[in-house]
Amino acid sequence: MSAGGSPPRRGSAASSISRQTSDAAVASPARNGTPDEQAEQEKLLNKNAAVLPTGGTVWEEGHALFGKRINHSATVHEDLIKLITERAELERHHTKDLLRFSRRWEERLAAMPVHSQGTVYRSFKAICEEAERVAACHAEVESRLASDLLTKVLRYRKRMYSRTMTGKLIASRDAAKGFEDPRRRWAKV
Repeated sequence: MSAGGSPPRRGSAASSISRQTSDAAVASPARNGTPDEQAEQEKLLNKNAAVLPTGGTVWEEGHALFGKRINHSATVHEDLIKLITERAELERHHTKDLLRFSRRWEERLAAMPVHSQGTVYRSFKAICEEAERVAACHAEVESRLASDLLTKVLRYRKRMYSRTMTGKLIASRDAAKGFEDPRRRWAKV
């Protein structure tokens, strides 16, 4: 914006400077973080560049782009399934660890002499009970992840990402066929 509050006129120096800075911001990502994070950003940019159209008509390149996006979404969906499964495993292990911790300290408290079971004993007992309650919460989260959420995600995968005998996605094949018929008609025109 210029000093008067209106946007810079087209062709003015302020306009070309703002265009150059916005082009530079789009052309290269922010160089923040460690070299590993920068390499990861570059990899993501290159991966996204392969999915973006390069020109031509929808009938020439649209179906390929659409097919790539369907295949990529199937890959992302598989990653989601792995994430849910891994998280459920973590919750299950954490539940077991907390219960093992609680049992071990309960046994030690039971072996404690009666005359030393005062205020500290009640604190120890409260910590063990708290560990059991937290373990129950983790067990519930694991149950919800493994049974409810995972079954819904797997059902969705079966419905949306079923595969042919050769291993290709049916949705990708159908999309290619859906683009092929109009493309033939378009080529005749």
